Amino acid sequence: MLKLHRKMLKEGIEFAAGNVQDFGSFYFLDGRGAISENIIGTVCGMILRQNWKKPILGISLGEKETIKISGRSGRKLVDEGLNLGAVLKEAVSGIDGVGGGHKIAAGASIPKDSLNEFLLRFHEGTK
Repeated sequence: MLKLHRKMLKEGIEFAAGNVQDFGSFYFLDGRGAISENIIGTVCGMILRQNWKKPILGISLGEKETIKISGRSGRKLVDEGLNLGAVLKEAVSGIDGVGGGHKIAAGASIPKDSLNEFLLRFHEGTK
């Protein structure tokens, strides 16, 4: 099991290295079909650079037609007032999703067809 987990992490980090996009107020990693929902948060945390001036948001395929979302932030952003848990909780409200967490790390689950609306809401919460 440990060997498989390490292999998945290695592959996830390699995928992320070439696929992180700048979405203005946050970095975005679309790991659907490439990174398991069980490790998307870990991958985001491992590729996060503490000098980044914005958080990273990673997504993967969830269960039952959902998208799993994980966000990570650097300590400096949290010290400046960013609360990822609150931003995610607000972003999923009204789109039949669930989310929340801590200031520095948070997660959510949304219906597949709500991704664009969620991203717009998340962007509004992080600018």
